Amino acid sequence: MATDIFKKYVWILTTINRYKKISLKELATLYQDNIQISDGEKLNMRTFHRWRDKIYEIFNIEILCKKNLYYIDDSLGIKDGNMQSWLLNTVATNNIIAENQNLKNRIVVEDYQNSEKFLPIILYAMQDNTCLMLKYQKFNTQNDDTVLIEPYGIKTFHNRWYLLARKTGDKLRTYALDRIKSLEYTDEKFAFPEDFSIEEYFMEFYGVYADRSVQPQTIKLKVYGKDVNYISTLPLHFSQKEIETAKDYSVFTLYLAPTYDFIQQILSFGSGIEVLSPQSLKNEIINHLKNSLKRYTKEI
Repeated sequence: MATDIFKKYVWILTTINRYKKISLKELATLYQDNIQISDGEKLNMRTFHRWRDKIYEIFNIEILCKKNLYYIDDSLGIKDGNMQSWLLNTVATNNIIAENQNLKNRIVVEDYQNSEKFLPIILYAMQDNTCLMLKYQKFNTQNDDTVLIEPYGIKTFHNRWYLLARKTGDKLRTYALDRIKSLEYTDEKFAFPEDFSIEEYFMEFYGVYADRSVQPQTIKLKVYGKDVNYISTLPLHFSQKEIETAKDYSVFTLYLAPTYDFIQQILSFGSGIEVLSPQSLKNEIINHLKNSLKRYTKEI
């Protein structure tokens, strides 16, 4: 199954990354000893090199060899916070936790609601530009939609996975993986545009919903108290700049489209953030706050 082989790829990556440099003999011994991954089977040289090539195709991470020791190529700057770095850090942590089940009462992690189980099939479909048959349930309905989609990319946001895909003959849409009921390969291929970048697609937006009807603009925020440190260390957007610093507050600017995701994030800070401009966004925040206040005071 795709999920099983994907776990083997992840195990190869994280094991080599953990040991920094390792021989194939040592790797094969560790593999066979890990019954959950290998089912007791041996890892021969031919299989390893086939997996090594596939890892490079899927993750763009190259496993190099020098003096019969294998290591991960860092020429792409894996330590610089890119996708490769995220992948290695995430899967390495997951594997370590899985191997230390005796500590399960001392570790709490976010629940991804089994959404990660669809990642292998999505990645393989993206690799081969293969259409998928998607069965999906929206939040506002009890009915399931079954559609043929072209998988363009995946993105994480607020501890949830999302799939950016195009329905045949339609525009790109975002699907939350935890709302997917089923996902199946098809025999149909699609033409993926060579110049497409998911990073550029979401560049002017906060979150995962790229509402093109909302125009990007310069937004000025006044941040108070301890939230200044929070915003400074975890920027809301790559365009964020601190333009004024005072004892009790700082002023930041961002350039993005103020969509629903962004408005909800601003509201989550409560009185810690004040929108200074544009006035249209300020009015929208005020209306949200007024409606919230009405709900709390309607019986008083």
